[in-house]
Amino acid sequence: MIVARRRLAIATAMACCAFPLGAQSAVLTGTVVRDSSGAPIADAEISIPSLNRSTRTNYRGEFRLNALPAGALAVVVRLPGFAPLTDSITFADGARIDREFSLRPQPVALDTVRTSAPERKYISPNLRDFEERRTSGRGGYFIDDSTLRKEQNRPMLNILMGRIPGLTRVRVPPNRVFVGTARKCAAGPELLNCKGSNSACPVTLYVDGVRVFDAANSPLPSDVPDLGLFRPEEYAGIEYYPGGASLPAKYGAASSGCGVLLLWSRER
Repeated sequence: MIVARRRLAIATAMACCAFPLGAQSAVLTGTVVRDSSGAPIADAEISIPSLNRSTRTNYRGEFRLNALPAGALAVVVRLPGFAPLTDSITFADGARIDREFSLRPQPVALDTVRTSAPERKYISPNLRDFEERRTSGRGGYFIDDSTLRKEQNRPMLNILMGRIPGLTRVRVPPNRVFVGTARKCAAGPELLNCKGSNSACPVTLYVDGVRVFDAANSPLPSDVPDLGLFRPEEYAGIEYYPGGASLPAKYGAASSGCGVLLLWSRER
């Protein structure tokens, strides 16, 4: 009888120890925005240094980190041009925590120097490339910063359709709007009816060099960005290429064949 009880106790202890300790089931979701306007920030890094885990925001400023352990963790949010932000969050096992992080623009501090040359405003590499393509005369359609500032109170879709020939309005259920061309739909999925007079071929979209939509590689209509949420005052340059030799090589990998639209954020 005593031996049987000892065996039962040992079996119970082994069964208890068989369950994993320190389950990692907490989730952190949220958005990263500008502190001045509340506009979403794309490509910001959200990291947890102690776990060597990180992710980046999408074009809506959204992010998600899964399988986090319970306990207090330091979360770091950073993006060049903004002051880094550190927050301490305590996770319960299985909890889902949603946070909004606001980043403050931080100009780059330079040492004081003496110079007789005219003062030049800092321009990011992305905008320098935009200006080089705009002034090269090699093709494409461009909307520069001065034009966007003059028309910043107009909807983005109206600016694009008013200044870039060949674009047409694309309506995606339930209430999203995008732009496309009247070209024949190519390799991408049929997000719209590509037959008849209402045919439209959604363009590929890049924001600050990051491809956020390509009809050939985004099979769901829910993946189509809503241009109604894009604000002109957030951008310093727009360029559009119907296709062909004028399209810069590094943006030519998109296979939808419906044209490429590039948006470049305004410097703060």
